[in-house]
Amino acid sequence: MSFKDKLIIPGLAAIVALILLLLILTVGDTLVTQAAFSGQAASTGNYFSAADSFQVPEQPVISDISPVATCDGATVSWNTNLAADSVVRWSYTSGGPYTTLSDSNPVLTHSILVPGLASGTTVFFLVSSTTADGYSSTSIEDGFMTLEGGKPNLSLSQASSFWSSYDDYIDGLLSVEYRISNHGGADAFPVTIIDAHNTNGVLFLDSSPWEADIPAGGYSPFVFRYLISPMVTGFDSTIYATAQDPCGAVYSYPGPHP
Repeated sequence: MSFKDKLIIPGLAAIVALILLLLILTVGDTLVTQAAFSGQAASTGNYFSAADSFQVPEQPVISDISPVATCDGATVSWNTNLAADSVVRWSYTSGGPYTTLSDSNPVLTHSILVPGLASGTTVFFLVSSTTADGYSSTSIEDGFMTLEGGKPNLSLSQASSFWSSYDDYIDGLLSVEYRISNHGGADAFPVTIIDAHNTNGVLFLDSSPWEADIPAGGYSPFVFRYLISPMVTGFDSTIYATAQDPCGAVYSYPGPHP
């Protein structure tokens, strides 16, 4: 017996049936695979579509914070890149509790007046702004000191006296250099010399008021001219001045002008 004798050759109908079955299974697998990938592609497409339509909210950016203090208040200013409201929170104690002042108008340039502050005192504050969409930003806490008033401690001293020229000597026009010093108490903004009373018939020639800002610890020189008669060898000059402190109070030196 040979192997050839044992081999069973299937009939044509059986072969055709087997081929059809394989085709059906192959097509079925392909359809399932395509359906699976189609579902994944659809899911991926929906994800990117959602990302394309999403917008990150934009918060206002606060910059250029500037407090300008007076004796009894301050104006706090700042800018934002988006239109937003204005809020200032202030306290005499770092970290609060805070008093809140606000303006609901949406603006880019912000300014809030903080009234009723004690003079010569440190004030802590922070600012915040919120857009119409509800997005807000808040600054870190900062501080400023209100101005302090009081009478400036002024003194007047003579530095030198001289004839500016030979013609001035002939005409009796004497120049005297003075210095006003501020020894403290408060800044003097400004000091104004309003008049001079002289003895021995000497005339004060500078009719226009002289003014200068003299901070505490500073001084300012100035020169006045006097008309002196030929027989006069000396004279006294009482110079009257006023000074204003940072809080607006005005003081007279050496006393009220007669």
